[in-house]
Amino acid sequence: MTAVKTYPPVLEAALAALERGWSVLPVANEGEYAKKPHYCLTDTGHSKPGKEEGKLAPSWEALQRERPTPEYVRTWLSHIRGKGVAVITGQLSGVIVLDFDGQAGAALLKQLNLQPHVRTGSGGFHVYFPHPGWKVQTLNSKSKAELGQRYPGLDIRADGGYAVLPPSKNVSGPYEQLRNFSDLEPLESLPEELRAFLGLIAPPQEPQPPTARLGLAGRVQSSRGKRPDEATLLEGALKEAAASGRNNGGFWLACQLRDNGYSEVEARDVGRRYLDYTPEENTKGQNEAYTLDEFEASLRQAYSAPAREAWQRGHATRRRSSAQTQTDIAEQRPEIVVNGRFLREIAEDAVRALEGANDPPTLFRRGGAVVRLDQEEDARAVPLDAVALKGVLDRTADFVKLEERVEKGEDGSKSVVEEVKPARPPADLAPDLLARVDRLPLPSLRILATSPLFSEGGELVCEEGYHAESGIYLASRGLENVCDDVSTSSALALLRELLCDFPFTGEAGFAHTLAALLLPFVRPMIDGPTPLHLIEAPTRGTGKGLLSEVIAHVSLGHAAGVMVQPKDGDEFEKRVTSTLLEGARIILLDNVHTLKGEALAAALTARTWKGRRLGKSEMLTLPNDALWLATGNNVALDDDMPRRIVPIRLDPGVERPEERTGFRHENLLGWVKENRPALVSACLSLVSAWLWAGRPIGTGKLGSYEGWAATMGGILDVAGVLGFLTGREHLYETANAEPQEWAAVLAVLYEQHGAESIGAREFQAAMQRLDACSDYWEGKTRASALRRVGRAVTQRRDRVFGGFRVRAAGKTATGNAAYRVVPVGEGWNKTPETSETPGEGRETPVGTVFPEKATPPETPGVSAVFLQTPAQTPEKHRDVECCQNSTQGVSGVSGVLFVGQPEDGEDAVEL
Repeated sequence: MTAVKTYPPVLEAALAALERGWSVLPVANEGEYAKKPHYCLTDTGHSKPGKEEGKLAPSWEALQRERPTPEYVRTWLSHIRGKGVAVITGQLSGVIVLDFDGQAGAALLKQLNLQPHVRTGSGGFHVYFPHPGWKVQTLNSKSKAELGQRYPGLDIRADGGYAVLPPSKNVSGPYEQLRNFSDLEPLESLPEELRAFLGLIAPPQEPQPPTARLGLAGRVQSSRGKRPDEATLLEGALKEAAASGRNNGGFWLACQLRDNGYSEVEARDVGRRYLDYTPEENTKGQNEAYTLDEFEASLRQAYSAPAREAWQRGHATRRRSSAQTQTDIAEQRPEIVVNGRFLREIAEDAVRALEGANDPPTLFRRGGAVVRLDQEEDARAVPLDAVALKGVLDRTADFVKLEERVEKGEDGSKSVVEEVKPARPPADLAPDLLARVDRLPLPSLRILATSPLFSEGGELVCEEGYHAESGIYLASRGLENVCDDVSTSSALALLRELLCDFPFTGEAGFAHTLAALLLPFVRPMIDGPTPLHLIEAPTRGTGKGLLSEVIAHVSLGHAAGVMVQPKDGDEFEKRVTSTLLEGARIILLDNVHTLKGEALAAALTARTWKGRRLGKSEMLTLPNDALWLATGNNVALDDDMPRRIVPIRLDPGVERPEERTGFRHENLLGWVKENRPALVSACLSLVSAWLWAGRPIGTGKLGSYEGWAATMGGILDVAGVLGFLTGREHLYETANAEPQEWAAVLAVLYEQHGAESIGAREFQAAMQRLDACSDYWEGKTRASALRRVGRAVTQRRDRVFGGFRVRAAGKTATGNAAYRVVPVGEGWNKTPETSETPGEGRETPVGTVFPEKATPPETPGVSAVFLQTPAQTPEKHRDVECCQNSTQGVSGVSGVLFVGQPEDGEDAVEL
């Protein structure tokens, strides 16, 4: 019986690809594609970069020129983790691959009526086509963006690219073969427009030498389209050699040969003749011949860069200043002439230079500003001002001045020499570009993420770099072995282990912490704002700061930047703007005592944030997509804050919580850093399970945050986590006492005046009697207190406090405001009437708490201290005359109650 040798599936797929004539390369770590698999295979079986003992695998460039041997492939797949394999697309393998990704790609695949060969791990599809026979470029970012607009979800793998083969895996799952690879899809099955865009109809034309350098169009007067003959170029090269040396002359000649359309073979022949005319002595006068090897080195250097403007016969000889060396020239930056030109022309050239150098992109548009991606420490988007942009421009292009002068030769002849001198970008160039940011051809940066996350359409973004369709830039900084297929039970168990040492007061604390952990991974999927997660405790040392750090380290890989909440609303606005502009994924307000203020309230309910930057006056509009966190001990809340907050309450129940021991993870942050890939995988897997379940909507509701509640509640429901959006009652109980104070004030006013018209003076008197709402009147002058109380009453009209509401009662004869206090449900549809003399015509029997004709409902949550009798009113706030008879001193024209005689002009106080 003959034994049949079998191979592991991935190795079998790789060997089959070699038999088809394809070149293959390994992919490591279960789908983390090794685009340049340069590994040294040692005797110990480990893969190490570099040239050490053992066999060195061919480089990426070599694999595009020559197929690896089966022996090499067996060695790779026996030593490299992951054991994945990919085909190198292009001329060598004879195939190109169209990649249909996401829901848009699947719809396009169906529209084009194509049968895929491979289903990818993320659910996309690959269709294999024969190579047309000429070089087909893999698209750059600009062309890819244009292709995405014309054909959403489509990408191409051609010369210089590769496609993963089944049964390899990536973070989303295994690749599956659907169609035999011998049955390639004909190119003719694609629409002609698409084939033309991808370069699949005819070979590209040979590049023509440019007629003018940036900034010189129209200035050169010589004939175009005719390249100078060899003698003319040799003459120019020898002049350059006489001025700056034979090497510089040879490099000048090589560049001009390239720029004028000479092939490398032709250029080498011209170079040999250049050697015949160069002097034997070097620039120091020493006898040292200039060799063909030296010229060929210059030739290789010149032809490795794209062609530029050609020197033309009849024009002035071009000569660079001594400050510009051959190395500077070799960098081949575009040149931009700055003298004798309009700013708009210079700006157009600068924009083209920026666009050409921004591939892969590092410059982006964000919120009306230009930002630069900075990954030196924590990934962030750094906004560029005029000074910084000027530096970027200088490193992107060579800004030069052209100066002409006449030189006299030894024979008495004269020639015009045009000297190129380095210059700086014009001072007004960068401000001009920043003034029209929205028109710059820079990609838009919506999210700067440091962990894989789900896009708006529910697709997992796990590939490093910029994703044009979603505006997401993923800078995962070496995060490896991340997946989204961990079982829900295992993922939840790991996250419970992460949080097991925190003393949550109930199941709501764990649920809301889990919601905060998951939010950065699903934020693009949530339409609308998200609430603030408040981590609070009764005392210090309970772990509030540690919990906020844990949340940040899991999603970001580093601590979140701390923002101190300033008292000034304008200052807070500017800090939020600067933080969002940098692409912060978490905004942490640490160790707060009070959460209040219009700026914070607006930030927590805004879909997009519009504000000013620190030190700037311009307004920026930014996506408000950060996770909002705050920590503090028994934080006081403004009455507007409870509805904007999700509580995470910690309480260890001991006097000195910082002395606790017996934690499962004594160094929790160290454990988080060590296990971050597994923790990120757990978070992604919980979201993925929700997606597979059909995105059910959560049962919990929270006004202004419907999208957040539906998404986070649905994820937690699928995971079986209880307590979401529970335990919020104490926020209202411990919030600002002002609503209770207003309830007491309205109860007292209704007891005294019923539903009759009253003025601001009655409100102030009731407040002073109850020692309530003191911010409006305490320490103020009489006129100032009346104005503040009047504004406060007007701002609270129609709002319910303890079963009562304030209704507008028209205006008095002097134009001042009048009000009524009515029980809820009474008088809502009645037309307000203004009494001629507010406060008169009603007597309240002594000892009667409420008038008989309208007994209001009970006033829940109103402290008894707010319902004191006049005798119980604190002496410092007691007004004897007012307490004896509330109708004394009433002005009949202003609707304002005066205690005693009104001061001159006080009846005209505007409320």
